[in-house]
Amino acid sequence: MTVVVRETYLTRMTSFPRKHVLAEAGAGVHYGQRIPKLESGSPWASFDFGRAASRNADTARPAGSSTWPVNGATTGHERKEACSEMKRLHRDDLFGWSVFDESRNIDFHGIAWVRGGGNVLIDPVPMSAHDEAHLRELGGVATIVITNSDHVRDAAALAEAFGARILGPRGEQDRFPIRCDGWLGDGEAVVPGLIAHAVSGSKTPGELALVLEGSTLVTGDLIRAQEGGRLCLLPDAKLADPEAARASARRLAALPGIDAVLVGDGWPVFRHGAEALRELAGTFGDR
Repeated sequence: MTVVVRETYLTRMTSFPRKHVLAEAGAGVHYGQRIPKLESGSPWASFDFGRAASRNADTARPAGSSTWPVNGATTGHERKEACSEMKRLHRDDLFGWSVFDESRNIDFHGIAWVRGGGNVLIDPVPMSAHDEAHLRELGGVATIVITNSDHVRDAAALAEAFGARILGPRGEQDRFPIRCDGWLGDGEAVVPGLIAHAVSGSKTPGELALVLEGSTLVTGDLIRAQEGGRLCLLPDAKLADPEAARASARRLAALPGIDAVLVGDGWPVFRHGAEALRELAGTFGDR
């Protein structure tokens, strides 16, 4: 009997992913359970997938096998050699990488737009060595955009490593924690095709959202996604002005042509982004 095993990533992109191991043969296999119904000659016949699903599973594969049997994924250094690139997103010219914040149970994302005339990074979190090598292969980076002072992340180090300029929100010009080479306000272009929209009422003044070529919205802190497919706002307790924040979210929801919403924190929405934004705005009621 052949048991088909698949994996579900817990949105961890740059570190070794934890996996839930499921079985599609009516075998009722659960996370951490051995799978005895694999062919007896296979090195995976009695492999403990639950143990290998831990974060420290680089050496957990069974003897006689050099790769994971799922989607061709490998472990440890072998995985880095086989997958020496950031994650490609919904467009061929967009890439992402992430770090997982265990205290908040959420991923923080960095985004790279690869374009002629100089690549752009948005809110870049620290990169692994192999992601940085991939970025160099793609032409490095010319511009780094920071949506708000809480998303400075690894911008300064990456700017120094690649000789990139840093652009920050004009609303924080007098208080920004690192040096910026320029400032962005509402309606201003980062580069052709990438337009800044300033939002109000969030944690920090003048926070930026960015629209890429009219169809992809990139958000900072105000709009996020704690669960797949559903957008939300920061809790009212963290907002400087909840009413202004909701008005800003409504304004973003009214933008025409948005198909994808790439949040700085949480789950991205790769399709039907306008619908997700309208659904979010609909939760505000008369507030």
